[in-house]
Amino acid sequence: MKLGIYGTGGTGRELYEIILDIFEIKGKIFDEIIFVDDITTDKELFGCRILNFNELLKEKNKDIKFSIAVGEPQLRNILRKKVAEAGYALITISHPSAVVSRYAKISNGVILKRHCIISNKAIINENCLIQANCIIGHDVVINEDCIISNFVSIGGFTSVGDRTYIAMNSSIRDRIRIGSDSIIGMGSVVVKDVKDNCVVFGNPGKMVAKNDSKKVFKQ
Repeated sequence: MKLGIYGTGGTGRELYEIILDIFEIKGKIFDEIIFVDDITTDKELFGCRILNFNELLKEKNKDIKFSIAVGEPQLRNILRKKVAEAGYALITISHPSAVVSRYAKISNGVILKRHCIISNKAIINENCLIQANCIIGHDVVINEDCIISNFVSIGGFTSVGDRTYIAMNSSIRDRIRIGSDSIIGMGSVVVKDVKDNCVVFGNPGKMVAKNDSKKVFKQ
């Protein structure tokens, strides 16, 4: 089986290192790692081939699974659908240091980075990126295409909507509902529910803008 890492930016490069850490423990579990990027003109990264998606399709190789390695929730959603429409499946990648409850549910395409903790009966839905040193409490539900950044703590029974971005060092109180396409700014402390398409910042967290573009990074 081959692995397609969709993205050659920082997230893709970090994911490649996670794969190397997995290889050290489990041996080489992929026959080949291919980076997929539709923008760069580079042809190689870390000794691996770089192809655009159309080039990959021309190889007609269905023995490949994908991991979406980009840091923008909306783009994660677009690429996930693109991969699925072409008949490819996503694969879950978990760093060996991640701690996952035997009673948690981790869906396809999830990336769990170093030292994150996924607690009892937590549910991480498809194509989410859980960054290093996060704590996801018991009975938390993280919906599709979300990004939970480094050192975020989410209290029990909280739900996070689709394509939401929670920035580093944020704390979310238990039993909170955070809507879809929302952004929680760095270091925020969320103690009240957050509606869809909201940008929240501060301690306590307050809505400071609407996320009308449904994007985190505006460039």
